[in-house]
Amino acid sequence: MQKALFFDIDGTLYNFKGVMPASTRQALTLAKEKGHQLIICSGRGYFQIYPDLFKDFDGLICSTGALVKKNDKIIYESFMPEETVNIIEDYFKTHGGYLLGMNDERMFISNECKQFLLHKFKPVSELDNDFFIRFLGDYRISDSLNKIGNLKKILYQNATESVDTIAQALVEYCDVTASSFEKETDCGEITIKGINKSLGIQKYIDSQGILLKDTIAFGDGPNDLDMIEYAGIGVAMGNSTDALKEKADFVTKNIDDDGIYYALKSFGII
Repeated sequence: MQKALFFDIDGTLYNFKGVMPASTRQALTLAKEKGHQLIICSGRGYFQIYPDLFKDFDGLICSTGALVKKNDKIIYESFMPEETVNIIEDYFKTHGGYLLGMNDERMFISNECKQFLLHKFKPVSELDNDFFIRFLGDYRISDSLNKIGNLKKILYQNATESVDTIAQALVEYCDVTASSFEKETDCGEITIKGINKSLGIQKYIDSQGILLKDTIAFGDGPNDLDMIEYAGIGVAMGNSTDALKEKADFVTKNIDDDGIYYALKSFGII
């Protein structure tokens, strides 16, 4: 029986040095040759998707469910309401922190945020010149996100309050989760209320006539929780958070220890 396989990117397909293990590439090729559908399901914006993935994958869910595509056709799309953007900006102006807005084309940050990030990531960037580019992608300087329009997601840095506190304060307007890219507790992501990876999967499989029982999702971080619970089979990487492992149907090996290959082999996909 052919399956629809949904993959997070960072910590799942690619390690945090931006490298896809050779065994992962081999496993994806074998799965595709056997007729299984490969779909990206990422918190990354469309502009942040690695170019190689466009030719290797059948579908794409990005910005944590705000954009769903099958090849070049848009299946579903959602934008953050301007009122919500204003509320988020006002909250962080009052309570402290920097915001990074994302649409399909690029990231938008303030000069103050850029300087903060350059300082924060300086030790890493000195060892890995491409890290800052991988983190931000294409970006523009903007002093206010409510001037941008078509935002699909907002990231925050250097917050003075916990993720839970911020989430509770903004619960009526948006969803807030811990960062899946960083381990610090002062950063996270803000998404459109009710829009998440599991919704993206639902929109995709409904459009393709795929049954939920024929889906497998692979992830490692906080914004993967809902899709791991929703999919027919939820697979947590060995390097996943403990919370994700508890929700998963199967815990595979670490990403750099052939985790994807091991999982696909274990389920008879390859």
